[in-house]
Amino acid sequence: MLVVACMDVGTRAMQEHIAGPSFFKRVTINAKMRLDHELLSSPESHILKWLGYISTSVIKQIKLKDDKEPWISGDAEVYAIVTGVNPFRDEPILDIVDMPYLDSDGKDYYPNQIIIHWERYRWQAADMILMEQDDNTNYKTLASKLLEIAVEVMKSIPDPEVQGYAIIPKFTNDDDYIDVYYTLFENTSYSDHYGASVNAKIKLLPLTIDPR
Repeated sequence: MLVVACMDVGTRAMQEHIAGPSFFKRVTINAKMRLDHELLSSPESHILKWLGYISTSVIKQIKLKDDKEPWISGDAEVYAIVTGVNPFRDEPILDIVDMPYLDSDGKDYYPNQIIIHWERYRWQAADMILMEQDDNTNYKTLASKLLEIAVEVMKSIPDPEVQGYAIIPKFTNDDDYIDVYYTLFENTSYSDHYGASVNAKIKLLPLTIDPR
C-alpha cells in the first residue's frame, strides 16, 4: 500500500538521521573490565549476551482505542519511539520502529514484532511512546527535534539511571501522541498492559534469540 511505503521511507529517514556517525560516537573501554563489571551487575542476562544471545521484547498483541487519525485522512501511520540510556555513550539512544500494520483503532493485531533490542541499553528498563505521522511530516526535521529534546534532557539530568525516564515525557505534548509506556523491563511479560493514557493495550513477551 502507498501509505505503508510512505511510512517506511519516512521512518527510514528518521532512523538514518538519528543513527548518523556523530550521534553514535562510541566510548572505547577495556573489554575485560566491562565484561567483569557486567557479569557482576546482572550475571544471567549478561552471560547470555556475551555468549551471543540477543535479548528482545516482542509485541504479541496490540489494540488502540483511538488512533488519533481523522476519519477523512484514512488509515493511521503509527510508529514507536523506544528510548533508553547507555552510560558508555555520550548521547541518548532513540530507536524508531515502524508499525505499518497498526492502521485502525478498536481492532486487535497480532504482529509478533520485536520492539525492543535490549543489547542497545545498559539498563534493563526502557520507555516506549506510540506516535502517529501526518502526510506532510518532514521526517528529518522531526528526527532532529527528537534528538534535540533528548540531548537537552541528558544535559540537565546527570544521573544516567534517571535520564531515560525523563526523555519521553517531553515528546508527549504533541497532537500526534497516542500513548506511552514507562519503565518496561527486560525479561518481563506484560499481558493486557495499558499505556499511561489508557489508549493502547499490549501483550509484550521476552524473547531470547539464539546465535547461529
